[in-house]
Amino acid sequence: MDIYIGRQPIYNNKLDLVGYELLFRNSNNNYADITDANAATSDVIVNACLEIGLNRVVGDRLAYINITRDFIVKHNEFALPKQNIVLEILEDIECDNEVLAGLKELKEKGYTLALDDFILRDNNHSFLQYADIVKLDIRAYNEQSLASAVSELKQHKVKLLAEKIEDKNEFQFCDSLGFEQFQGYFLSKPQIIQGKAIPKSKLNLLKLLASLQNPEVTISEQETIISHDISLSYGLLRYINSVAFGLTKQIQSLRQAVMLLGHQNIRKWVMVLSLGQLSDCPTPLLLTSMIRARMCELIAEELKCKQKDACFTVGLFSALDAIMGKTMEEVASHLPLSEDIISALVERQGEIGNILALSLAWEENTWDENKTPHINQARMQQLYLDAIEFGEQTFSGISRAA
Repeated sequence: MDIYIGRQPIYNNKLDLVGYELLFRNSNNNYADITDANAATSDVIVNACLEIGLNRVVGDRLAYINITRDFIVKHNEFALPKQNIVLEILEDIECDNEVLAGLKELKEKGYTLALDDFILRDNNHSFLQYADIVKLDIRAYNEQSLASAVSELKQHKVKLLAEKIEDKNEFQFCDSLGFEQFQGYFLSKPQIIQGKAIPKSKLNLLKLLASLQNPEVTISEQETIISHDISLSYGLLRYINSVAFGLTKQIQSLRQAVMLLGHQNIRKWVMVLSLGQLSDCPTPLLLTSMIRARMCELIAEELKCKQKDACFTVGLFSALDAIMGKTMEEVASHLPLSEDIISALVERQGEIGNILALSLAWEENTWDENKTPHINQARMQQLYLDAIEFGEQTFSGISRAA
């Protein structure tokens, strides 16, 4: 049986990315078709830690991994780095003496334990003595009952994690209750602020960025466009002279930078750097944009799409609505982009839009191999891991150059 790894982001209340829950995914369906929970747990651990490498999957962040009753009570030896792992006790595990003894042993070995989809009852109260984190599915509560559950759990020395947050309003409510961690794709959805214009500084930056998408623009014109933004020019020179490029001779002018990177690459790096200048954008959203950009580009190469540069652009711009707090239609209306790119961003239409939709489906764990016969799931996972590596390295380089 082929097992693949999905992941869902976990944030703290400052919207810093702190970890991922690693999700079981088999090769034939777009959902977790788990017929043997123990095998699924084992394969996620093996694949994440041995086959793929935990660092490639989560970087230096935490990996939340579900474990079953058998893994707890049979004292399976976890060959896992304790500082990077959170073991999640599934909600259907009964709280009996055998399980409690297994949890006690895991705690003594130094593992961090989380209770998944926890609902406090008389028969599971003893779990809390070993738990470090309690995860609450906010879909199982209304606002009043969630506040009551939080109040009761605060009496114990546990961190609270809110699951299945779908928008920033839910995030803000849970934050006000005292949750410390938050799980879901809510950052990718815009919080629309009606009647508030896009700030001129951001709008100018986006227009400058979009002007580089003209396929007819020359290297000299690229240099001129970039030079119009002093901070962007400075950031580009800082980045290209950083250790990420490993140059032996310092690059001292925009012309040298443009000539060194080339027509296509300079466009790509300036776009990435420009998004980084949107200083009030949460760091995870910038990282997500970079990963999507590379993922769209890789899918385009795989499908022999001739517009792979446009696919990179669409992936990078796909979170502009969330970054700007506006609908994608409104953001796109301000930008001199081609109709193909706008159609892809707004409606997921056309060849480029289809590639963006495939990237998003993989990211959100809704990908269906039957709808993409030219790329199997194993290959999609490899592309995504490569995209993650690109995103992490690029973001790290930009952060050092800032």
